[in-house]
Amino acid sequence: MTDRPASLWARPQADPASLRQFGRIMAGALVLLGLWAYYRGHATAAPVFALAVLAFAGASLVAPIVLKPLYVAWTYLGRLLGWVNFHLLLGLLFYTLFTLIGLVMRLAGHDPLHRRRRPGATSYFVRRDPTLLPPRHSERQF
Repeated sequence: MTDRPASLWARPQADPASLRQFGRIMAGALVLLGLWAYYRGHATAAPVFALAVLAFAGASLVAPIVLKPLYVAWTYLGRLLGWVNFHLLLGLLFYTLFTLIGLVMRLAGHDPLHRRRRPGATSYFVRRDPTLLPPRHSERQF
């Protein structure tokens, strides 16, 4: 593969080796789709997939530069789907997960930061046990 682009939306560099690999991968995927269509009984779709397999395999062997527009479009589609996956789905997962955890903790009455007011308390200081390691241990960490 080529070097990583400077930007997510920068035009992908397509060398002949990448284009050949793209053609072989697409031909393999279309073989699987054609077999699935044949298995499902779609008699008209299987020959169409066979022609597409021949086109991709032939182009990857004879003239991989022909595949460049499809490679660029496929790369942009992959980047777009990756962006959506990263930002939208993971953001929703993050906020949903932490919202649910917070609601469960509030319903259970759990206060891990001890932020509740205690009217009869003279101090909010929490005494901690001394550390097991001496302070000199932190001087040379590496």
